[in-house]
Amino acid sequence: MQTIWIYRYYDPTSKTYDRPGGRRFSIEEAADGLRLFIEQVKDQTKAPRVYLIAHSMGGLVCRSLLQKIYLEKNDNARNHVDKLFTYGTPHSGIRFVGGGVLERVRDALGVNDSNVFGPDRMYQFLTPGVKPGTPAAADFVPDVVPDAAFDIGRIFCIVGTNAKDYEVAGGLSRSFLLEKLSKNGTMRYMVRLAVFSQTFERGFLSLRDHIERLPVWSDYMIVELRPSTSTDRLWDAFYAWASDSHEPHTQLEIVDVSENEVDAIARLPAHGLTALGSDARITFRTYPWS
Repeated sequence: MQTIWIYRYYDPTSKTYDRPGGRRFSIEEAADGLRLFIEQVKDQTKAPRVYLIAHSMGGLVCRSLLQKIYLEKNDNARNHVDKLFTYGTPHSGIRFVGGGVLERVRDALGVNDSNVFGPDRMYQFLTPGVKPGTPAAADFVPDVVPDAAFDIGRIFCIVGTNAKDYEVAGGLSRSFLLEKLSKNGTMRYMVRLAVFSQTFERGFLSLRDHIERLPVWSDYMIVELRPSTSTDRLWDAFYAWASDSHEPHTQLEIVDVSENEVDAIARLPAHGLTALGSDARITFRTYPWS
């Protein structure tokens, strides 16, 4: 018998519905909780080992378990985990476009545990015997899984496991909506837009009353700001939908609504028009930031 078990390591940190939680778990605490969860799964299913499937930071929690927690418990991940699959996990950490100062500020302040994506914290939660506060060793490579910890042939990674994966759309996704400066002074941004339908459905037989949320349309919009040749504005804006092209060639329609508001209007791609109507547009309202 095959079963799916979900380790919701973030639940105890939530104050939703007056829960008594609220304290963020460290990666190491979440990883040790996963170790106990796996023991429970094995005990109840009698399975010799489990498959781990993790998204985003969950992949780092799994790696902390495999590379640090088990070894510190004088155990080995091979005794409990058969395969690891990660999706969208930043195995190399997260680096900002332009790097340096922003990364050091993030790692120093650690707001909302953002420093877990920096080299020092990754070194701490991936390396056996290393205590919190220890700076990363000079030869530390965050995306390497040592042979002593697990067989890399039993790890499958997709999206976000290699910095080169983010070269799509000119490296926009790697920039996390921060400025991407090129030699000619342009700036690029990317945002995902989606429309969903949500309906209430009555239960039938074994199904209870429930809400169904289904995607109607989604796409990535790429916007490029170019220094304007006009004297009345600093930038000209161009866009593209990732489903059509990764190069923004269509100029946004600019409307001066008032002295303090300028709107930028874009037409949806063909599949968006099919879903939402032939007149469907998206409007970005911009205001002076002082």
